[in-house]
Amino acid sequence: MPHIAFIAPHFLDNTNRYLKAFADLPITLSVISNDPESSIPPSMRSRVAGHYKVTNTLDAAQLTEAT
Repeated sequence: MPHIAFIAPHFLDNTNRYLKAFADLPITLSVISNDPESSIPPSMRSRVAGHYKVTNTLDAAQLTEAT
């Protein structure tokens, strides 16, 4: 099964629509975000295999470490 790392700076309405679309696929889904894990919408938490919080989702070094 593919493992996708979705970069979601903040869990806003539009971001959550994308997150739901990925969560509905037959994949393993991880999320990298500026927001804490508790910000993941409750209805999708069970589909997220992992969460890694960074301070800047535009920083390549942080994204590399998170991935």
